[in-house]
Amino acid sequence: MAAEKRAAIYRAAIVGTWLLGCCSNPSIAQNVEHNNTLELIQNKENRFILSFGLNLPQVLHGALAPNEKYPEFLQRLSEMQDSAFALEIERFKKTLNAKPVLITQTGQTIHIHRWELPNLSRIRDILRISVLLLKMPPGPLTHLDPIPIIAYTTKLKQKSARLQVQMHRSLHPIFITFKSDKFWLTNQIPYTILDVGTQ
Repeated sequence: MAAEKRAAIYRAAIVGTWLLGCCSNPSIAQNVEHNNTLELIQNKENRFILSFGLNLPQVLHGALAPNEKYPEFLQRLSEMQDSAFALEIERFKKTLNAKPVLITQTGQTIHIHRWELPNLSRIRDILRISVLLLKMPPGPLTHLDPIPIIAYTTKLKQKSARLQVQMHRSLHPIFITFKSDKFWLTNQIPYTILDVGTQ
């Protein structure tokens, strides 16, 4: 019990520090909601690196329980036992991994196969802060900045001059950049064709 009490005090201190930081640093929280973003980077190993900036609580909601009310989902997930919480985050990754993010001209599907997410403690803190922010009146402190997340795709078997780009619905809307190309993917525009060349 003593350990649980210390952990609760520690988490409360994190939230308090974050809120104080927001008050003194307007760049931490904005009065407009942040969109999900993605920068696509093709490396020399014929793989893609996906550099996301995500509204992580909303993406988790869309992937894990889209039919559950958002506040109830946040509360439930943030209060889960550690083992159950870890399983839910694994389920989140598997859900997004299952949908190909790229499709080549020959029909090869390219999936995400590895994620660099914040650790479980940080994800839980993000969810708890989101629960608190939902209880606050609308204003400059009621939004979190996007959470930076990196993911890596499976390897292209052969280079393709054009790729179909698509994302799981939970990431929509998402603003994507690849070199000089910039475009949106939404529920109404769920994919686009990207000219990547063969170099």
